[in-house]
Amino acid sequence: MLCRTIPRTARTRGDAVDGRKQESIGQHFVQRKYLDGFIDPSLKTALWVYFSNKPPRPHAPVRVARRNHYYCYRKNGVWDFIGDEGITKLEGFAVPVLEKLTSKHFNLTDEERLTFAGYVALSYLRVPAFERRINRIANTLNARLVEFVAQSDAHLGKFAKECEKEDGEMCDVKSLRKALTGGDVYLTQENRGWTLRQMFNSLIGLQELIFSMRWTFLTCADEDEGFLTTDNPVSVYDPTAPHAVAFRSSLNAYFTFPICRTVALVGDHLSTPRITKLTPFDVRGFNSDNMTNADRQLYAPFENRKVQERFEEIVRRRPKEKKVRLEKGRFAEW
Repeated sequence: MLCRTIPRTARTRGDAVDGRKQESIGQHFVQRKYLDGFIDPSLKTALWVYFSNKPPRPHAPVRVARRNHYYCYRKNGVWDFIGDEGITKLEGFAVPVLEKLTSKHFNLTDEERLTFAGYVALSYLRVPAFERRINRIANTLNARLVEFVAQSDAHLGKFAKECEKEDGEMCDVKSLRKALTGGDVYLTQENRGWTLRQMFNSLIGLQELIFSMRWTFLTCADEDEGFLTTDNPVSVYDPTAPHAVAFRSSLNAYFTFPICRTVALVGDHLSTPRITKLTPFDVRGFNSDNMTNADRQLYAPFENRKVQERFEEIVRRRPKEKKVRLEKGRFAEW
């Protein structure tokens, strides 16, 4: 299965030596091996990367969907690579199953199915879009907590005693309330180690849920343009809960995950598992829906002007992401 032992000891790389600049480590937030499945057959070594503000360009998979030290964080002055090592190990378990499905061999054993369920879960949790979601939840909870504490003499009194123990200075309820309600501030969650822990803590539960869902494999002909994917490759939908979409928001919830240019996975709670070959028209419809969940980029095995136009339209219509704000001790969004 995918979620086996994650390394418990940290290993550091690229630490400063004699004042020299630390090594820059590029880490893929969409697995490079996965991106290989969306290479344009006519280009042989590159796929098309679509942006919302410029024409698509061909890039080798090794160059896209990556950030320096993305799965690392600073600990005691050095880089901790345990997150990167854990993800690399989990990917290694899943690659043989990915290759099997890419070859359209869908007869998975229970262990292979569980492993790939973990791979889908990891693909959902490892991207910047999830990082922003989980950080926003943390910021909202913290803002609500400050709002609640600021209105309660009892809680402020307990907080004042804790401050006195920690700092050794007198602290009273009145001054604390003034500090909490005296100005406006945006909340940010910048502890990357905390975010990575949330990702790994969510992984096993989501893996088990995806494993239990009904799987349908969608295929298309090799000569078709094929499926595209995005920098947020697992899309979750629930037509009965549009404002609270989740893998189990209702029995109508489902997810989609393009596996390669000729295979895609759909998981839900109700349908009969099957293998379905799509027409080029159906594939275009699948791609159009998939684009709505892209974060900032699309990765496709083809260049298509209509795809670019559709993506531009999607980005234009998106509401601006709001920041969590405290206004004189009251929760607000801006």
